[in-house]
Amino acid sequence: MNVLVVLDTVSATNSKPTVDAILQRTWASGTIFYLFSVLETGADSLASVEASSKPVQLEKRVRLLYDTMLSLETVRPEGTYFCQVAAGEAVENIVYRAKELDADLIIIGASDAGSSSGARECLDARVSRRANCPVESIGWVSSAESSFSDRSITR
Repeated sequence: MNVLVVLDTVSATNSKPTVDAILQRTWASGTIFYLFSVLETGADSLASVEASSKPVQLEKRVRLLYDTMLSLETVRPEGTYFCQVAAGEAVENIVYRAKELDADLIIIGASDAGSSSGARECLDARVSRRANCPVESIGWVSSAESSFSDRSITR
């Protein structure tokens, strides 16, 4: 089974609900987890950030994603894990990577502390409409509510 795990790796705290959910489940033998994060570069995201800080943000995201992968390997060493950060538009990158990996499932993990549930649900729905496999959302953290939720979106 190939599982694409999309993490918004701005902080380790935000990825914790997703990591916990992955560790609590029983997965088929041979399941491969592809940890993936997209550093959005569109007009509404990094365009307002000074060019000199973009490499720093990319490096931080790579480091946090790698640390998440190491924590999964430590607790569940029988799994196979890979990680990658892409730059660009989130939905395009997620759908492209899922098709490239022949993913059986896409898990969209915790979002930025500042993101709204509406923005996360919008991403879930947009990915679900274009993906060739089921999409599941695992927990988002909101600075306003600090809530956690699991939900599945099927095509």
